[in-house]
Amino acid sequence: MEEAQLTMVMEVNEHHQPHPFRIGDSVFLDACLLPVGYANVNSTANDSANSRKFQHPYAGLFTVLKSAGKNAFILDILMYWRLHPVFNVACLKLSKVDRTYDHPPPPPLCSTATVEYKVESIREHRGTTV
Repeated sequence: MEEAQLTMVMEVNEHHQPHPFRIGDSVFLDACLLPVGYANVNSTANDSANSRKFQHPYAGLFTVLKSAGKNAFILDILMYWRLHPVFNVACLKLSKVDRTYDHPPPPPLCSTATVEYKVESIREHRGTTV
């Protein structure tokens, strides 16, 4: 029995990699475990807009406050979410934005192509008939 357990532990730890999260990092939170209304695009009461299909895959940009074990961290989530602030590393995604220096603002959008077309008539239509 002990030999089987040792073999299983060796197989699991063969591909194990340490997580890259540190205290103070900016992370995104996986939204599939959150209640539906927390990370939605629209916060309306409309049922079609309040679904997982239109939900963002990741919520917020949160800061890791402290470690709560080997694979769990406490985040600075919004107080009105009323969630427990401890999340497993499997639910977190590291933000790749480098905040060590100020990023210059993006250049203004300049559109040189101002060609517009008018539709004279619709020749064919493949829609359904009612």
